Amino acid sequence: MDLKNTKSISFLLLLMLSLSFSCKRSNNVEEVIGSESKPETVVKRRDDGSVSSVNQVNENNRVHGVRATYYEDGKTLYSKQTYDRGKKQGPATWYYMNGKVFKRTNFEDGKRHGLTRVYYKDGSLSAEFESENGNVLPGLKEYKEDGSLVTSYPEIQFKEIDLIASKSRLDLEMLILPPEFRQQV
Repeated sequence: MDLKNTKSISFLLLLMLSLSFSCKRSNNVEEVIGSESKPETVVKRRDDGSVSSVNQVNENNRVHGVRATYYEDGKTLYSKQTYDRGKKQGPATWYYMNGKVFKRTNFEDGKRHGLTRVYYKDGSLSAEFESENGNVLPGLKEYKEDGSLVTSYPEIQFKEIDLIASKSRLDLEMLILPPEFRQQV
């Protein structure tokens, strides 16, 4: 065998070996509770054995019902979402590591729809807004940690710095001014 063929074979072996290592998944352990032909609950575990998610599936193996995901410790709930034949449908809640609610929203046909509320780590309301068919509607309300409504926002001003016609690029400078520094017009 000549040196060129030896290098080619070595390269192919090295390539196959590296591909086999790159195909390793982290959530690869799956436990099915129910019968093989009609599973009811699927428990996914991380490589260390901790639970990453638990969900029900329908006869087509699509998520159907409640799906719970967990932080890396495998015990602390990260999210709880409801599915209907593989699509998010109904209430969904995400949690902080301390167990308090981070966000609550609703889904219709896989898209955010209705009221969404976001909370601070202490459980007080941070923001709320409405969505329709996945689009956020005007009317965002933000709250300070003391519960008072945020009534003023920074003003954003843009200033043209350079227009480079050959690259169709416009360079802008952005200046964010808090309410107390705005110019009176």
